[in-house]
Amino acid sequence: MALNDYLFQRPAKVKLGKAILKHVITVKYLLWHVLVPVERDLRDPEKRLPTIPTEELGKEVMLIAKEMYEESQKRFYSIQTKAQQMLGYLSFITPLITALLVFVWKTFRSTISTIMFWLLVGAFFVTIILLVLVLLSILRCLSVTSLMIPFIDIVYDTKQHKYHDYSSAREAHVFLECALYNQVRNDQIADFLKAAQVFLGLALGFLILTSMVVATVVIINSFKPSKTISL
Repeated sequence: MALNDYLFQRPAKVKLGKAILKHVITVKYLLWHVLVPVERDLRDPEKRLPTIPTEELGKEVMLIAKEMYEESQKRFYSIQTKAQQMLGYLSFITPLITALLVFVWKTFRSTISTIMFWLLVGAFFVTIILLVLVLLSILRCLSVTSLMIPFIDIVYDTKQHKYHDYSSAREAHVFLECALYNQVRNDQIADFLKAAQVFLGLALGFLILTSMVVATVVIINSFKPSKTISL
């Protein structure tokens, strides 16, 4: 029996039409996710986690609960770091697109057909709109700055004004609640990050396509004989 029998297999291939349709549906969902305003806080779940019945079980659950909680924090900061990096990429791309748009406007306004000129300008404006969506996605991702963390009530009873007796069951329950809350929050901002990546990819695609057209027009115009006026 070979080792490959125990390995996970690579993803199955998908038909091109089905893949394109799936991508279109994803873009539509991400666009809706970015543009629609939502409340700041998450909604309460339909059911709460039951309390852990015994201290022995609490000690066993504690190890997994803390690991889940720490993992939720690591994922949060990883998403935030990637969003900040994309903000840097955006600050580099935007001046480049602006300069290229000014070049096209000044150079080709009177040298190419009106239809071709406005198609180029339209492609630039589509790119700019996509970059605005990228910026909005990043800002919405970075606007979430905190997670649920265990607070003082895990050790202190604010109503009776006294410290709790230590309970691993209660502490494990709190860490599980925080981990569940944080992962839902992470899923929310991960969608914002994915939206920024998708819109940035589309913007770069439009930019590359437009740049190729501009380069082609420049090369063609360079081979045209210049007009001379004889006296």
